[in-house]
Amino acid sequence: MSLPEGVGSVYLVAAYTVFWALTFVLVFSIWARQWRLEREIAALAARLEEEEENVEDLLAQ
Repeated sequence: MSLPEGVGSVYLVAAYTVFWALTFVLVFSIWARQWRLEREIAALAARLEEEEENVEDLLAQ
């Protein structure tokens, strides 16, 4: 039993649409995680710098 004419191309377009939608979701997810990690790293770097300044101040006394 075969598919009616034209149905195969509809399935092909649907498959490509699903594939690209999932690819977009994956790329967006990775981008969002990277953005959050960059913010967290920047906050940790600022905190580390502040702590180093506090230690230097204590040692200078």
